[in-house]
Amino acid sequence: METPTPKTDKAYFGKCTTMYELAGEMKLLERENTKLKAEMNRWRKVPEVMPGNGQRVVAHYAGVYQYRLATFWHDGFNAHFGYPNEADGKGSQPATHWLPLPDVPNTETDRTEENEL
Repeated sequence: METPTPKTDKAYFGKCTTMYELAGEMKLLERENTKLKAEMNRWRKVPEVMPGNGQRVVAHYAGVYQYRLATFWHDGFNAHFGYPNEADGKGSQPATHWLPLPDVPNTETDRTEENEL
């Protein structure tokens, strides 16, 4: 496979026409990636931001558990953070913060990307 160059492969390099522009674009992408990682790892305070009904999260509790995997649901009156199989509200605890789980990897997509490298 021929190594792409800015003059021959605009789709590969996008709007960059020089190595300096490419280096600048890479720095911008690295900063954006750092911000996205920080956002993904940011704990959300209850009740300021609530997960979706049925969403699995890592929940932080004051004085009960440090944290645990939990499913969030709202029964019309109260918000619940409980074990994933516990939709009846028994044993759910009031969480103080929650963290979304990352997306599950798509192994089919991962294999395709590895083959292209």
